[in-house]
Amino acid sequence: MKNEEVDAYRFTAAADGPVTCDLVARRLGAKFSHPRVHDASGRLVADSLGTAASDPVLTFAAKKGTQYVVSIHDVDFGGDRSYVYRLAVTQGRASWARSRRQAARRDARVEFVGIGVQTGAAKLESVKRSVAFPAAGASFDYRLIRQWALRRPSRSC
Repeated sequence: MKNEEVDAYRFTAAADGPVTCDLVARRLGAKFSHPRVHDASGRLVADSLGTAASDPVLTFAAKKGTQYVVSIHDVDFGGDRSYVYRLAVTQGRASWARSRRQAARRDARVEFVGIGVQTGAAKLESVKRSVAFPAAGASFDYRLIRQWALRRPSRSC
């Protein structure tokens, strides 16, 4: 409702491991800054790097029972009621993936790298999976099934 406003969302982590803050704003026509995560004492825990063309996604290592605050604001602190966004805070997520797939092949072994992708621990890890790629030039989504997530009940923040 006023200029220079920062939206803040408080949550308590349900388990140790990766937590992802996925901001959808540019895809909705609004320009918001990157999310920042602070602990309850105000110490900066994680900060994402913004890009000019895409919405930011931030993954950090959370500790069970710890309270966190995710804050975001529009790029210019201009404030406007028409600026809309969606912020999803979830446990898990691979930060990036690497593949040495050759152009002629349709499947490849891909290394997923991110916080807790192999064991769910609050540390940087990697895991390899076979991925079937579509025809050249086609985009697709791939859901990484993490074995550690299958062994314990699903929890949300």
